[in-house]
Amino acid sequence: MLALSLPFQLKEGNEKGRIVLFVVVFGCTFLFAFLNQFIPKFFQSIESLLNTLDPIMFSVGLLITSFILYFISMRISIRVYNKRILD
Repeated sequence: MLALSLPFQLKEGNEKGRIVLFVVVFGCTFLFAFLNQFIPKFFQSIESLLNTLDPIMFSVGLLITSFILYFISMRISIRVYNKRILD
């Protein structure tokens, strides 16, 4: 969540950053609840896929994905911060 909200928070300020974080959290929750209501087999297939994965490989994949997202967020945040300093 921090990786998603930090660049926007730097660009627009703390208050709008909190609003974006709130919207993202509840938007994702609403989306998953809505999809689960109408497409329950989709989530059942995801659950069965996750149950068949090796826990160590899943953890490593999750860690790598997190690093990639944080790296992208860092690059965007640095660009936003540099524009703010130059302006």
